[in-house]
Amino acid sequence: MPILPLHGQGAFLGPEVPVFDDAVLVRDRARGRALAEHLADAPALVMRGNGAVTVGASVGEAVALMWVAGGERPHERHRRRLGHPHPHHARRAAGLAGPCVPN
Repeated sequence: MPILPLHGQGAFLGPEVPVFDDAVLVRDRARGRALAEHLADAPALVMRGNGAVTVGASVGEAVALMWVAGGERPHERHRRRLGHPHPHHARRAAGLAGPCVPN
């Protein structure tokens, strides 16, 4: 299940953050290629059981995106507990404000 950014800064991660379900550590070219293919054009990817990876136009941008991705974790936990989310990018496109979780 992809992670859906639910707060303003999370919007830098795009509409969703893909999850690489292979929990084996990336230690060879084949697995690295598989991870890169799964990442595609996304700026971040969660590696099931092994953290996350971010990419950017510079090392600084990649580090900043990792910081944003880390801040998204508590929101993701709440989303999974509360039900269907209203992702930030969709709410902004619809001109909505307020809570990102259903009433």
